[in-house]
Amino acid sequence: MVTLRQACGLAACLLSLAICAAGLVLGQPVPWDDTRVEDAAQDATGQVWAISREWPAGIFRWDGRRWAPVDFPQVGAARPAALGRNHEGAVLCLWQVEGTNGYLLSQHTGTTCKLVAKFTVPVQTWRVFADSRGRVWLTGTGPGIYRLLPTGQAVLAYSIAPEQYHHVGRPRHAQPAYNPVQAVEDGQGRIWFWSNPLPGAFSHARLRGVLIFDGEKFEHHGNLSGVRDDKVFAALERKDGSRLWLALYDDALYELDTSTLIASRVPEPRQDAFRYVQRILLSGDDWYVVSGPVWHGDAMSVRVTSLWRLREGQWQEVIEGIDERFGSLLCSRRPYLTQNGGLWLGSFGCGAWFVPSDGSPPTQIDWRLGFPLTETNRFLHLPDGRLLAVAFSKRSVAVKPSDLLTGRNAPQNIRTFTTRRRLVRDGQGHLWGIRSARLPVLSQWDGEKWHAHPLPPEVRPDRVWHLAIDTRQRVWLTQDSRDMPVGIFDPTKNSFQAYPNYVAALHAQLGQHQGLRVGRDEPMVASFSPDGRICFLDVGAEVTYFDGQTWLKWRSRHVTGGRETSFDGPPFFNRTGNLSVNIAGQTWVHAEGTGWQAKSYELGFADRDVLERAKAVQLPPGCITEHPESIVCDAHGAFWLTWKNQLYKARPGLCVPVFGPDEVHPFLEGRPVLSVLGDCRGNAFLFTGTSQTSAGFHYVVLTAPGPLPDTELKVNRESEDTFALQFSSTATDKAWFIWRMDGNPWSAPTTDPRVSLHGLPSGKHRVEVAAIDSRLQMDPTPAEETIEVLIEPEQQIAQFIARLGSKDIAEREAAVAGLARQPARALPALKTAREKANPDQRWWIDAAIQLVEDALRKAPSSRERASQP
Repeated sequence: MVTLRQACGLAACLLSLAICAAGLVLGQPVPWDDTRVEDAAQDATGQVWAISREWPAGIFRWDGRRWAPVDFPQVGAARPAALGRNHEGAVLCLWQVEGTNGYLLSQHTGTTCKLVAKFTVPVQTWRVFADSRGRVWLTGTGPGIYRLLPTGQAVLAYSIAPEQYHHVGRPRHAQPAYNPVQAVEDGQGRIWFWSNPLPGAFSHARLRGVLIFDGEKFEHHGNLSGVRDDKVFAALERKDGSRLWLALYDDALYELDTSTLIASRVPEPRQDAFRYVQRILLSGDDWYVVSGPVWHGDAMSVRVTSLWRLREGQWQEVIEGIDERFGSLLCSRRPYLTQNGGLWLGSFGCGAWFVPSDGSPPTQIDWRLGFPLTETNRFLHLPDGRLLAVAFSKRSVAVKPSDLLTGRNAPQNIRTFTTRRRLVRDGQGHLWGIRSARLPVLSQWDGEKWHAHPLPPEVRPDRVWHLAIDTRQRVWLTQDSRDMPVGIFDPTKNSFQAYPNYVAALHAQLGQHQGLRVGRDEPMVASFSPDGRICFLDVGAEVTYFDGQTWLKWRSRHVTGGRETSFDGPPFFNRTGNLSVNIAGQTWVHAEGTGWQAKSYELGFADRDVLERAKAVQLPPGCITEHPESIVCDAHGAFWLTWKNQLYKARPGLCVPVFGPDEVHPFLEGRPVLSVLGDCRGNAFLFTGTSQTSAGFHYVVLTAPGPLPDTELKVNRESEDTFALQFSSTATDKAWFIWRMDGNPWSAPTTDPRVSLHGLPSGKHRVEVAAIDSRLQMDPTPAEETIEVLIEPEQQIAQFIARLGSKDIAEREAAVAGLARQPARALPALKTAREKANPDQRWWIDAAIQLVEDALRKAPSSRERASQP
C-alpha cells in the first residue's frame, strides 16, 4: 500500500523527470544555458562570442543552443579579460597572463581564431577600443593610454599627468586610485578620452575634462566652456558630425560642439529630468536617454530610472521606473538593441523592456511573459532571427521575439511588488510597511486592500530605517539616526505620536505600559521590566539600559572584560528580573553593586542562535528534494522551498508544487524565498530578497484562491487533566488537521479527527485547530477553545514522578512529557525524588531532569508567546 507521503514524493519526482526529459524547466518556454559568461560580442558574420574567467576559463561561441568552448591553445594559460570589436567587424579578445603584466590579443570572426599581438603593459587594462582607422587602444584604471602597433607591440601613447586629474579624497602625493578611462570617436575621426566614475567610484581620481587625439598629437582640455569642471562625466556619445552628447552626473545634459568645445545645456522636459543621466542611445532616428540615480542616497523611490525619447525635436518620457534596484557598476553599459521595429532595453532587477518604434506602449519582458532573466547584460540578434539575451555570470537564453512578446498567461492569484522597507505583521494579521519613499504614508494591508496613514512631518519616508510592532500592536517607525524623531502609530486611535528620538519614545511609555516589548528580531528591540526599567541594543552595538534613573551603556568588552565581540541578541530581563545579555553562548547578568557576572545559560529573546536555526530549516519528510535552493518555515509551521525554479509548499508528509508545469511565475527567475508573512485572509507575502543597495525589498504575493477551509473544534473532558479534541472541516476535498496548545509549535498534519491531551498542567490553556486542504492552504482563522485544568500542581507532579517507576514504558514516557510541560515546578521535585530513587527509577528521573532543564532554558515566557502572531 502506498502512503500519502510516498505518493506525493513519487508524483513530484515523475513530474520533475518528465520536465527534464523534455528539456524544459517548470513553466519555461525555452531552455537556457547556465554557462557563466562575463562578456559577449558579435562579429560581422553574425557569430556571437563570449568569455568566462571561471572554470573552464576561455572563449566560447554560441552554437544555436548553448555556449560551446572554443579550443584556442595559442593563448596557453592566459585568461580572458575583455572583449572589443575592430573596424572590420571582428571580435577582439584581450587575454592576461596570470601573475604577470603580459597580455595577448586575439581576433575572432566566423569560425576563425588567430593571435594578433603579444605585449606587456604595467597596469591592468580595462577596455579595448578600436577606432574607424583600425587603431586599437587600451585604456585602464591608471594614467597610461596604450596603442597597439601593427607589429603586435603595445606602446605608451599618452600618460595623464597628476595635475590633469581631479584627486578626490586623498592628497596628490599619495598613491591614487583611478577611475577607468573610456574613448569615443567624433565625426572628424578624433578620439576623445574621458573618465567615467559611474562604474568606478566617485572618490577615485578622474581625468579633468577631456583628452583629444587628432591623429597626430594629444591635447588636454581641462575646462569646457559652458560646464562646471568639478562635475562628473556620466556619458559622452557622438550625436552627429559636429556634436557630441555630454551628460554630467548630478547636473544636466549638454550638446558639445566638437569644433569650438562649447557646451550648450539641453532644455529639460521637466525639472531634473536629466540630472542623473546614465546612458545615451540611438535607435533608428530616435535618441533615447536613460536617466536616474545610481546611488541609493540619491533615490526617492524603489522603482528608479526613466527612459526619455527625442523624436522630431520633442522629448517624451517613455518609461517611468525601468529598474527595481541600483546598478552603478553596469549602468554605463546598459544593453540595448534595435530589432523588430523597436528598442530592446535591459534593466536592473525587473526583466527587460521592448519599446515599439511606432509609439505604442512599451512592454515589460519579465516572468509574466515567461522570461527567466531579471537582468540582461547583452542583447544580440542571431542570424536565424532569434534574440540572444545574456545575464553575466548567470545564464543565457535565445528566443524568438514574437514568442517573447506574445508571452503566456500568468496566474491571476500572483503578483510582485517592492517596498522601501521590510514589511511587519501585527497580531491581527495586518501587514505594515513603507511602500515608497516618495509618499509620506504608512501603508496598512488588511487582507484585501492597502490603507494609507499620513506620516507626521517629523518622520520622512526616505529616512525610515525599520518598522517594529510592539506588544500593544502599535507600529514604531525609527529613522536612520539615533537622534532623529520616532513615530508611533496606534491603530486603535488611528493616529501618530512623534517623539524627538528613540530614547525619548521609550521614556514616554514608562508608567503606562510596563512589561512592553518593541519589535522581535528587528534592530534596537526594546524590553521593559515590570518595575520601569528599559533595555535595548543600540545601533552602535552597545547594551543600553535605563535603571529607573539613569541611562547606562556597555560594549561587549565592558561586559566580559575580554576582547570586543558581537552579542548573540538584544539584552533582556531574565526570569528573576535582572538585566541579561548573551555573548558567545554564555549568559551575563547585571546586578547592582556587583556589575556583570557569568551565570547559567538562559535563552534570550531573538538570540542569534535562534535566528540561525530558523535559517537552517530542516526539511520535513516527504519533500521533493533533500537539497532545496532555499527553504523557510512560516509562523504556522508550513515550509516553503524552491528547487529547480519552482516553489513548493510542504508539511511533514505533504509536499505540493505551488504552480503547475505550464504556469509562468516569478520563481522561473531563480528567486529564493527568504521569509513568509501570512495575512488574516490566508494570503502569503513571500520575501525574496533586497536590492544590492537596500533600495527595495522584493515580495511575491500569493492570493489565496479560496474557498479556504473552515474548522470546527469540540472539546470533551475525560478526566481532571485529560481532554479529547474532535475536529471537522468544510473542505470539499480531503482535509488534514494541525493543532497546538498555548502558542507552541503546530503539530504535524493528521487525517485523524480526534486527538487526546493527557497530563495537562493546572490552569487555563488555549487550544487551536486548523484544517488544511489539498493545496496545503490553512484555515486563516483557526478554531479556538479555552480549557481549564483544576488540579493541585504538587499532587500532579507527584503522580508523574510516581509513574516514572511504572512497568509500562508508555506510561513512563507520558509522565516525562507531563513534567516537561511545567518545568519550573517539576525540577525541584525531581531533584528531591532522585535522592531516594532506585537505579532504574533514577535513570528515568535523570532523563526527565535533562528534558525539564532544557525546556526551562529554551521555552519563551508566556508574555513572549503572547506577542507572537
